[in-house]
Amino acid sequence: MHIFVDALRPCLCTATWPHDESCHLLSDTLPDLRTFARRLRLRDDWLQWSENNIPHYDLTRDMRLKALLAGAVEITDAEAADLAALWHARSERSLARLLAGAPSLAARLARRPLAH
Repeated sequence: MHIFVDALRPCLCTATWPHDESCHLLSDTLPDLRTFARRLRLRDDWLQWSENNIPHYDLTRDMRLKALLAGAVEITDAEAADLAALWHARSERSLARLLAGAPSLAARLARRPLAH
């Protein structure tokens, strides 16, 4: 199981997030991320997907410490970018496999403009 936390960063307090800093709990696999989150007693519905389509949980300072004590590894921004690249590569390979088995879907998608 590979579980990571990035650095704490300032953030805006909201009605649903009354904290002024947060970080992310990350993994290279979704099952490992969910299993570790449950060990920390994070709710399943707190799982989020970033704008870059990377699954993560937001953590407070205290929960970050709990995650580290439970075995999560602190990563740098560069390492987090490498992890994001891994997720993107997997997504592209999965889409390629899907489209290879569904030529009609591939043809329809080829005619559509890319979303931005």
